[in-house]
Amino acid sequence: MNVLYSSQVDQVNYESEGSVLVKLTDNREFKGKYCVMAIPPSLWTTIKFTPILPGIKRQISQRMPMGCIIKTITYFKKPYWREKGYRVKFFFFFFFFSFSFVL
Repeated sequence: MNVLYSSQVDQVNYESEGSVLVKLTDNREFKGKYCVMAIPPSLWTTIKFTPILPGIKRQISQRMPMGCIIKTITYFKKPYWREKGYRVKFFFFFFFFSFSFVL
């Protein structure tokens, strides 16, 4: 997998199942199965998506200012929950907060 840093995306075109074309502002194009963009939702409006993003995602990008989300990642030396037979992932959503953890 190739990772491209510090490149401004102009368009993301989902051409078919498992095919996406990404166009950058410097006219470079990349085609692949997936596109992973690590940007805040408020910047989604700067990119032209084809087809357009679903309504809820467009609303999030317009109503969620930068800095209102906190993400945490916790690392364990070993997955002790698997030894106990737990394989459940929980998500908790409260207002603008969401929590995810595995037992």
